Amino acid sequence: MGLPFALTGAVFAVLYTGFIASADGITKLLAGGYAPAQIYALSGAVVAGALRRDHTHA
Repeated sequence: MGLPFALTGAVFAVLYTGFIASADGITKLLAGGYAPAQIYALSGAVVAGALRRDHTHA
C-alpha cells in the first residue's frame, strides 16, 4: 500500500539534507575565489535582475 508516513518522512528528510549539502558545496566552490564584498554585490545583482525580470513580465 505504500510506505508508512514515518518512513516516507525520513526518506524526504535524508533527500533534503543531501540537496542542501550539495547546494552548500556548490556555493563554496563558486564563491571560493571572491571576497565577501564581491559575493554580496554579485548576489544583490542577481536578485535585482530576477526581480526586474519578474516585474517586467507581470
